Amino acid sequence: MKRKSEFNFQNFIRSFRKKINSFPRKWNKEAGTLHLVEEIGEFTEIILQHKGYKAPYKTREDIKNALSDIVEDVICLADLYKIDLIDIFREIIADKTTKNKP
Repeated sequence: MKRKSEFNFQNFIRSFRKKINSFPRKWNKEAGTLHLVEEIGEFTEIILQHKGYKAPYKTREDIKNALSDIVEDVICLADLYKIDLIDIFREIIADKTTKNKP
């Protein structure tokens, strides 16, 4: 039996893919990967600023926006590579469950 949260996540991924695929594709696999690395760099800089290691100060909203950019790129790359993220997350959970058994 599927949990409600799993069902909602599946619906989110499907809806997100449908919406993203309605726009003209601007990245191929290589450009999408490079853009993801760029977004991760921006996220890292925002965290450094949020924690006060660098100026100017960033807010939790900045962190949320940066993470959403990363999630968008990951979903788009999974789509380009025809990888089912739901299956990956199930495998990760199963693997961690097995490894963490006493």
